[in-house]
Formats: sequence, structure tokens, C-alpha cells
Amino acid sequence: TDLMPARKPKATSTKATRVEPAWPNLATGLVQMMAEADVLIAMTDLDGRVVVWNRALTELTGCVGSDGVSKNLSQWLTAFGVRDLADIMGQVATQREPLRCEVRLPGASGSIAAAAFSVLPVRGHDGMPVAVMAAGHDLTALRALQSQVLHAEKLATVGQIAAGVAHEIGNPLAAILGYVDILPRGRRRRGPVAGCGTA
Repeated sequence: TDLMPARKPKATSTKATRVEPAWPNLATGLVQMMAEADVLIAMTDLDGRVVVWNRALTELTGCVGSDGVSKNLSQWLTAFGVRDLADIMGQVATQREPLRCEVRLPGASGSIAAAAFSVLPVRGHDGMPVAVMAAGHDLTALRALQSQVLHAEKLATVGQIAAGVAHEIGNPLAAILGYVDILPRGRRRRGPVAGCGTA
């Protein structure tokens, strides 16, 4: 038995509805997302000119993206003393194969920052590369933490060695002190030892 009443099917329209292409809005949204993402993102054209240098990269490096846009990335980063990322992106533009790598970047504080990047060619509608994009994350804090852990491990090892040395010295010393403590009591009971000058 059917507990639900039968429903009448909805009438369908024979008119085709036209959907506007979402590409312009999608492209604008992707550019906006790249600019504001917490991920390090850089993009160059195939000639190595900066197209995108996002906020996260600006914060890490101190290199302001708007100053670098349309400049050659290699020349721009050389002025800051480190051009690793530019070299890798140039290699991907030439070979057209993705790479994963760790690179050095100029740090905002004047030090050298470390970052891990996935670098890949960006392909157009025809499948041909039109740009190179690098997306990555900052390794500087991770490297500092690894250095602290290594230092703590070294200190722990030194502590273990010191405890072992103290133990190895302490055992014979305790035995000697024990015999020294017993020796005067034994001499009192037996009397003076023959040949020892006692007056």
C-alpha cells in the first residue's frame, strides 16, 4: 500500500536557458585568491617577467610585489642577493616540466629565508605553456626549530657523557674512601704496625 499521495510531475520548459560563461569571473577570483593566499605564490611569463608576487611572499621577503611586476625576476632578485627561485622558474619555462625544490629567498629581516616550492608550467587553452607558477611554503621557522632540536640533542648527549664519566670516577673513588675509612679502625685494634716509627 502506498502511504504517500501520488504527485503530479512538474511541467518542464522547452526553452533552453543560456548560462553566461564564468571564465572572466573565475580568472578574477583566482588572481584575487593567489594575491591574498597564505601560500607563497609567484608567477612569471615565459620570458621571466613577474606577473604575480603575492602578499605572503612580500611578507617573507620584504620584496614588494608591485615593485617587481613586469620586471625580470632574475634581475629583480639578484638585486636582493639571492636568485634561486628565478633560476628554477627559468628552468621550468625552458624544459616545460614541473619541479619541486627548496630555495633560498631574501628575508625581510635581511637574513636568508628558506622555502619549498612546487614550480609548474601554466598552460593555455591550446595546452601550450603561457606562464610559470611557483607555489610553496616558508621553511625558515621549521629550519630554526630543527636547529633548536639538534642543539638540545647535543646538550642531552653531553649530559649523558658527563653522567657516565662521573659514574666511572665515582665507583673507584667510593671504594678508596671506604678503605681509607676502615684503615684507621683496623690499626687501633691491632696496635702499631712493626717497623712504623712510633715513639
